[in-house]
Amino acid sequence: MRHSISKHIKRISKLLTIILGIIVFSYCGDNIVQSPLPFIDFTFGPVENDTLSTDKISFSWKANQDDVDFSYSLYFWDADKNVTNLIDWSEYEPVNTITLNNMDDGQYLFSVRGRIDEFVSDPLRRNFFIDAIKGPAFVFYPSNSLVKSGASDTVSINADQVNNIKHLEMLFYYDSKVSIDTLTVSDQLFSISGNPLNFTINDTTVVIREDAGNDLKMYPAKYISLENSAPFFGSGNLIDIIFTANEKGLVRLGYLYILATNSSGEIINLNPSKPGFIYIQ
Repeated sequence: MRHSISKHIKRISKLLTIILGIIVFSYCGDNIVQSPLPFIDFTFGPVENDTLSTDKISFSWKANQDDVDFSYSLYFWDADKNVTNLIDWSEYEPVNTITLNNMDDGQYLFSVRGRIDEFVSDPLRRNFFIDAIKGPAFVFYPSNSLVKSGASDTVSINADQVNNIKHLEMLFYYDSKVSIDTLTVSDQLFSISGNPLNFTINDTTVVIREDAGNDLKMYPAKYISLENSAPFFGSGNLIDIIFTANEKGLVRLGYLYILATNSSGEIINLNPSKPGFIYIQ
C-alpha cells in the first residue's frame, strides 16, 4: 500500500515538473527580445583574398532586416606595404552597392556595417588584391588623388616591370586647374649619384579632341627626356611631379606618347599606359 502511494506521488511530481517546464518555455517564447543588430552579407563582389585583373570593382550587400542604413570604408596597401585609408567610414545611407574605378595595383580591405537606430553591427570585411597593370608600362601613381584647392601634392610616374631602358621620352598633358611646380627624378630604380644623368623638361601645349563631340581643347603638357649612363630595370617610382591645385574640378593626367629604347638603341614595346586623375575640392 505504501509502495503504491509512493509510486503515484512520483508520477504526479514528474507530471507537475513537465507541466511547469511547458509553462515556463511558453512564457519565455512569448517574451523573447529579437536582437536589433542587423546581419549583413555580401551579394556581389570578389571572394576573400581574390586577385582581380581589372582596376574596376563593385560590391553589393544586404541585411536581414528592413530600414537598415550602411556605412563603408576602404584601406589600401601598396607594394611597399604602406597603408592608406582611401575611404574613411562613410555617412550612413540606405545604399547597398558601390563601384570603384581606376584603382591602383595592391591589396585592399573593404568593410561595411549596418545601423538601425543607435544599434550598429560589427563590420563585414573582405580582403582582395588588384593586379591590373601588365608591364612593361608607365603609370601615374596614385591613379586617383584628392586635394583641396590651394594645396600642393605629389603624383609620380611609375615604371612597371620594365627591362633594360637606357633612354626614355614621354609627353604627358594635364589641365590648367593645376600648376606643376617641379619634376624630379627618383633614385628608386637606379642610382643617380656617380652616373651621369641627362634629364630634360620642356613646356609645351597640345590640342586634344574631347571624348564627346568634335570639340578641340588645348592643354598644357610636359615633354620629358631621360637618359642614364646605366639602364634601369624593374618596377618603382621614376619621376615625382609636385603640383599645386588652383581651381576646383577634375584634372586628367594622360600620356600622348612614350618612347623607350634599350642599351642597344632598340625600341622597347610598351603596354598601354594608365591615366591619372586629380580631384580638387
